[in-house]
Amino acid sequence: MIRCLIIDDERPAINVLKRYIDRTNGLELIATTTNPETGIELIQSAKPDVVFLDIQMGVIGGMDVAKSIGELTKIIFCTAHFQYAAQSYEVNAVDYLLKPLLYPRFLIAIQKVMDAITGKVTPVEAIADDYILVKDGERGKLHKVDMDDIVFIKALSNYVSIHTTSKIVVAYLSLKELEDRLPASNFVRVQRSYIVCLKQIEEVNLYEIKLRKYPTPIPIGANFKEAFLERIKEKLLPKSR
Repeated sequence: MIRCLIIDDERPAINVLKRYIDRTNGLELIATTTNPETGIELIQSAKPDVVFLDIQMGVIGGMDVAKSIGELTKIIFCTAHFQYAAQSYEVNAVDYLLKPLLYPRFLIAIQKVMDAITGKVTPVEAIADDYILVKDGERGKLHKVDMDDIVFIKALSNYVSIHTTSKIVVAYLSLKELEDRLPASNFVRVQRSYIVCLKQIEEVNLYEIKLRKYPTPIPIGANFKEAFLERIKEKLLPKSR
């Protein structure tokens, strides 16, 4: 069992990591703190196997924490700032994760910790996350949903409906919880109640999206339009001259 500690001054970031740790076999969360000084004390007393460490936390930053603890534990930096990546190697960090954290990338970091403990090297391809398991709240069954089959997801009161190429799966969780588990490279939130798969888009205008194998257009929410159109521009071919 790999014993984990989280040090981050933002509770939402801690909550994401807690969900990922709970979801992953072989991990145990022993403590969380928003205070770096308390974090140092916890590392010295509890001796976790790995600490998930934010970098920008006020007076005492993550790099300061890392330098003060030396080799007492493995370190995975979790930050929204890419510019500290080079410095992370100076304190022997196992990995450097950029926020928002995605579960497939989290798994790769955990495998690196396992490899550092055991001395083995695992290919990244061997730990790819290409499906999700969701629970049917009424019958208690687990449904396997392949990422490649998802067309879109719709929020309905206290549950979501996952529309795939072959079926609809109802899961009792929030759209935000599901969004945290989906790879951002393939999925995008286009409205308060909708997430769509970019690969399934057939046509786009300023107000709605048409998807394959689904006759009803999906509306684009005003608060999500700018970010969505930026994602679409990445796929736009330049005009011929």
